[in-house]
Amino acid sequence: MRIVVAQVIMTGGGCGSKPPAAPSAAQDGGDGAPITITGSERIGWSQAASGLVEANGLRYRAYVDGLRTSLPDAGCQAGTLETVFPCSARLPQMSGGVHRLELTAVAESGGPEIESARSPVLSVMRQ
Repeated sequence: MRIVVAQVIMTGGGCGSKPPAAPSAAQDGGDGAPITITGSERIGWSQAASGLVEANGLRYRAYVDGLRTSLPDAGCQAGTLETVFPCSARLPQMSGGVHRLELTAVAESGGPEIESARSPVLSVMRQ
């Protein structure tokens, strides 16, 4: 099952030494309450990039309660816009309870990796 629990737009990234832009505001359903999850869902976001190759060339990370974890199965697909691509990844492992989830994009430009600022916090409750 795929559930979009965040609408994230990240820009830039593939070129030079400039980090990708910070993800935009995550969506929590509008009422501020945590989104209830079982742990089997996928997180989805929109990736702004110059092309699909660039969007898939970025690596993505999640921070769960401030602890970094990679999203190794993250991938993007062609979308209806030429510069915005729908992306998704499996949610990282989380224990039961309420957690803070943030996303980043990571670019590699031949030197050290360059990580974007963290997205705004998305609150989830793992059943």
